[in-house]
Amino acid sequence: MRKEHTNKRKHSRKLKGNMLSVMTAFLLIAVSWAGFGSVITSAKDSNTTISSTPVVYKSITIRESDTLWSIAEQYKPESYSIDRYIKELRELNHLQSNQIYSGNKLIIICDTLTNVDPDCIQIVSR
Repeated sequence: MRKEHTNKRKHSRKLKGNMLSVMTAFLLIAVSWAGFGSVITSAKDSNTTISSTPVVYKSITIRESDTLWSIAEQYKPESYSIDRYIKELRELNHLQSNQIYSGNKLIIICDTLTNVDPDCIQIVSR
């Protein structure tokens, strides 16, 4: 009787171990699937657009009378509105506001490869 009881206990432990392994595998698959699905969804839903048009940049020193608006009027490519150009300048230079300070450097967008100012340097393609 005792041997039969011991065998039942071993069988019960083995069954619990197998069920635990199956549940762990299922949980890992479910978590992996959910994570992979969210990555695909976020990439698909992203509003980021990538253009193959190269953009040309230049670094300028901000003068006392400069504002982002005056810099936009002076340097923005024809394809940009002033508001869009200022928004891109702020993003490019990690500016929290429209406030700029004389003597600081500012990276500006000169143009696409058409009508390039010789002082501009192509840094990246967008």
